[in-house]
Amino acid sequence: MSKIIIVLLLLLSACTTEVKVREDYVILFTNDIHSTTSTYPAIAQYKEDMIERYGEDDVVLVDSGDAFQGSIVSTLSSGEWIVEIMNEVGYDIAVPGSHEFDYGVENFMDLKENVAKYHYLASNFTDINGDDMLESYMIKEVGDLKVAFIGITDPFTMMKTDPSAYVDNEGNELYSFYHDEDSSLFYERIQTKLDELKKDEDIDYIIAIAHLGSDREDDYTSKALVQNTSGIDILIDGESHEVKNETFQDAEGSDVLVVQAGYKGETLGKLIIKTDGSYELSFIATSSIGADDKYRKVADFIADIEKETAELKDEIIATSDYDLIALKDDEFIIRTQETNLADLCTDAYRELYKTDISIINSGAIRADIESGEISYADIIAIQPYFDMISRVEVKGSIIYDALEMGARSLPEASASLLQVSGLRYKVDLTIDSSVVTDADGAFIRVSGDRRVTEVEIYDAKTDTYVSLDPDKRYTLAISDYLLDGGDGMTMFDSEDVTILREDAMSDTDVIIRYIKEYLASRIPEIYSDPSGEGRITITQ
Repeated sequence: MSKIIIVLLLLLSACTTEVKVREDYVILFTNDIHSTTSTYPAIAQYKEDMIERYGEDDVVLVDSGDAFQGSIVSTLSSGEWIVEIMNEVGYDIAVPGSHEFDYGVENFMDLKENVAKYHYLASNFTDINGDDMLESYMIKEVGDLKVAFIGITDPFTMMKTDPSAYVDNEGNELYSFYHDEDSSLFYERIQTKLDELKKDEDIDYIIAIAHLGSDREDDYTSKALVQNTSGIDILIDGESHEVKNETFQDAEGSDVLVVQAGYKGETLGKLIIKTDGSYELSFIATSSIGADDKYRKVADFIADIEKETAELKDEIIATSDYDLIALKDDEFIIRTQETNLADLCTDAYRELYKTDISIINSGAIRADIESGEISYADIIAIQPYFDMISRVEVKGSIIYDALEMGARSLPEASASLLQVSGLRYKVDLTIDSSVVTDADGAFIRVSGDRRVTEVEIYDAKTDTYVSLDPDKRYTLAISDYLLDGGDGMTMFDSEDVTILREDAMSDTDVIIRYIKEYLASRIPEIYSDPSGEGRITITQ
C-alpha cells in the first residue's frame, strides 16, 4: 500500500469548472443526512462539477449511513423516496446505518434490489447461517489505480432499531451484524474480508466506508476498528454527526486516515487521491455550492416527491370516537395537566420499546386530534419535529429529579411538565419548588422539600402500582431532546443512565406504528377522557 501524506484544506466556497485533470481520483462522501432533502441538490451539483474537471470515471460519491429517518419523505415512503433521490443525485456506494433498517430488513433488501441504482456494501451483515446479505466490498479501477471499497455497518444495529425486525415469530434471530460481548467476532470478520482484498497485490488502496462513530461508549468506535485490524488505508465514517479528520495507527503500526463529514448534508467531504500517493482532504459547506443545471434538476425531482408527500399525508390511518386533546381555547392545557393525547403518546413509546416507563415533555405535543378519521398529517402535526426516541436504563432517583424539574413551574403552564406511562405521581402545589437551576435554567439539584410525591411504577405481573425505588434501575423510553438535556433536564447526563437503544425510531413513527399495529387503527375507550387516566394528580 502507498504511504500517506495528508494535506488538509478547508474549502467554504463552491468549485469552478477548470481544465480536466485525469490523473487524480476524487472521492466525495456524506454521512447521517437523515432525509434532509434540501442539501441533496448541492451535493449533486458538486459531483457534476468534479466530473467536468476530472472525468466521470475518476469521481465517486459514497454515503456511510443513516440517510433514512428524520422527515416525512422517509417516513411516508419507508425510505423509498430517499433511495430514489440518492439515485438522482448520483451516489455510487452506500453503507446502511442502523436507520436504513427502521422499516424492516425485508423493506431495506427490497429497496436495495429493486430501487437503488448504487451499491450497498456491508461486510458484517449476514443471515443467521453466515451467508452475506450484501456485497462485502467492490473494486473500482481508475486509470492505473485499483481501489477497493469495503462496507462496515454498526454491530449494534439490532439494538438501535426495532429488535422484532430481526427475529422470527418464535424470537429466533434471523440475521447477524457480528456483535459479541468482547467485540472479537466483529474484528475477526472485518479482518477476514480485508485479508481477502490484500491477496490481490494489484490493489493500491483499501477504503473502508463505515457507520461506527468515535463518541460511543462500547468497543466499536472507528478508532478501535483501525487499531484492531490491518489493511485499511482510509476510513470514511459516520454516526458521530461531526466533521472529523484524525489519524490512528492500525494493528501493524501503519497510519490510517479517519474522516467524517458532519450532519444532515451541511458539509460534503472531498478526498483526492493524487498520482504521487498523497491525499488532499477538504470539507465543503453545501450552502456555498452554486445552483447550476444539475442542482435545479435534482431540486425539481425532490419537489415532485414532496407533492406526492402532500397527497399521502391525507391518507387515513385510523378512526377515533373521542377528541384527543392538547389545547383548550387555543391554550396548551397539556402544559398544566395530564391529557388523553399525552397518555396515548407515552403509551406508544412504552409499548414499542418494551420499557417500564416512558416520559415526554409536554412541549413536544403541538396539536389536538379531533374525533373521526385520523390521517398521517394529523399524527405529524402532533409531534412535528421528528425527535428520536431512545431506550435507556436509569436509577429511580433520576426519575424523581426529572419529575420534580418538570413540575417546578406549576400552576403556571410549563412545556417541561412530564407526561408519563407506566408511572403515576402527585404534585403538591402547597410546597414551593426547591429545584435549583443554573443561569441557563439547567437542573442542578433539589435543595429542600419535594412537591412531587407518591411516585409509583406499574407492575404488570400484579396489575398494581408500587412505590418507585430511588436505588432500583428501570428501563425508560425517552426522547433525545430530554436525554440531551432539553428543558434543563441535565440529570440524564449521569453515570446512573445507561443507553440501551439509541435513536431507534422517530416519535412520529412510534405513534403511527402504535396506532396501526397495537390499536388496530381504532382509538380505544381507555383514551376517552380528555383529562386522561389519572397518572398525574395535582393538589393545591
